[in-house]
Amino acid sequence: MKSNKVTRFLALLLSIIMVLTVAGCGQQGEQKESKQESSKQQESSKQETSSEEEELEFVTLTWYYYCEPSEGMDEVFAKANEIIKEKINAEVNFVPISSSEYEEKMQLKDSSGEAYDLCWTSDWLNNYLGNVGKGAYLPLDDLIAEYAPTAYAQIPEKFWNATKVDGQIYGFINYQISVRTPQLAFNKDLAEKHGFDPYTDFDGTLESLEPYMDKLLKDDPKVFPIAFQMSADSAPFWGLQFPINQAAGVAIELDKDEIKVVNVYETDGFKEYYELKKRWNEKGYLKLDESAGTDFITEFSNGNAAIWCTGSFSPGGEANLSTTYGQPLACVKLRDPFSTTSGVTASLTAISRNSKNPERAMMLLELINTDSELYNLLVYGIEDKHYTLNEEGFLKVAENSDYARPGDWKLGCAFNSYLLEGKPADAWELTKELNETAEASPIMGFNFNSEPVNTELAQVGAIYEQYKSMLHNAEMTDKDFEEFQSKLDKAGIQAIIDETQAQIDAWLAANK
Repeated sequence: MKSNKVTRFLALLLSIIMVLTVAGCGQQGEQKESKQESSKQQESSKQETSSEEEELEFVTLTWYYYCEPSEGMDEVFAKANEIIKEKINAEVNFVPISSSEYEEKMQLKDSSGEAYDLCWTSDWLNNYLGNVGKGAYLPLDDLIAEYAPTAYAQIPEKFWNATKVDGQIYGFINYQISVRTPQLAFNKDLAEKHGFDPYTDFDGTLESLEPYMDKLLKDDPKVFPIAFQMSADSAPFWGLQFPINQAAGVAIELDKDEIKVVNVYETDGFKEYYELKKRWNEKGYLKLDESAGTDFITEFSNGNAAIWCTGSFSPGGEANLSTTYGQPLACVKLRDPFSTTSGVTASLTAISRNSKNPERAMMLLELINTDSELYNLLVYGIEDKHYTLNEEGFLKVAENSDYARPGDWKLGCAFNSYLLEGKPADAWELTKELNETAEASPIMGFNFNSEPVNTELAQVGAIYEQYKSMLHNAEMTDKDFEEFQSKLDKAGIQAIIDETQAQIDAWLAANK
């Protein structure tokens, strides 16, 4: 009996222990679940706090670009800032500077260490490579990857390679017609008046223009027949390419098997160009100091000039030029399209080394390159005030608009632009096709590092400016040329040739 009582007691005790254990486990589970839920709530709270902390703080950015200031700009900029504030919580101080002042003002801003954010730069004004060499701009690769991947993906990789200096991107491409096709623009009214058809009477040779210019001199003596300079755009017509810029005085000859850097003024291409200009000068076709440029542009805009070698051919480009100069124009190509580094670096946007908000500046570049509403607002102004759109969606600039348009090639991707009346509906598709299929320069993607010869470049550039007018107007005698070449030698042009050749050779070896 005693044994049975003990057994029953032990069994009862064991049951109690099991009940208590199960109850304890339940409480621990509830406590654990409670702790987990509390932890989740805390984590959620942390994430909400983190999200709030990550909200973009309001900033003001400053953007310099070259354009003539005008009265209507303040209203346009205010509307643009409404979009920018909503999208990236920023305001932009857009600062247009006239072309005649842009170079000098930007050089002063960079040398003084001014803390601005973005600026327009190129291979021909506010020099991109020179400014990179002086440390004025930030490398953009990491910023692009994080803040502007969509805008970056719109542009072929081969063009991004053209912006790289020592393997890094310092300028965001304002994507447009990026190949170089020398062209002539004809005033249509003058051509029709004198019985010249630019599309059929011009046979691709400059000599075929001479009968028309002779007729102008005889029948319309107040008209300026032609302005034709050698430039980065037109140089390929003469078989030349400038690996730095025109003022540097060095070139590679495109019809040679060997990629050799030479003195521009000793090439067959330059000599052919100069002899042609000399003959034209003697015949009276060149009536203005072409090196000044602005005089001829004024006459062209007023309808008093007949032919101009200007810019680079693009599908539907006649409509742009006709709108810009207020004259009906016909444009014809001088050669097939040709891809060059300078075709890409002709229009870039850089972020200043001294920018206090480079991340937001890159967000702005992503926005303006992908948001067509913002882009067209800045390029054309306010709809139904500065421009109208017809039923087909083509744009017409309003007469007497008070907004000075910066041009669709200065502030972002031109393919976001409305098409001007007169352009073909497929103009952008045709332009992109040209960009992707054009013959490439043998040094496409090469960028010159000017630092080793900055002194020589400055000295040679000063000599070029001294003789620029005589060069472009074909007024130099043999004695003048001897003096010019002697001064170039003393200024250090051979050092520039040697350094350029060494850099090209190294670039070619690295890119085999």
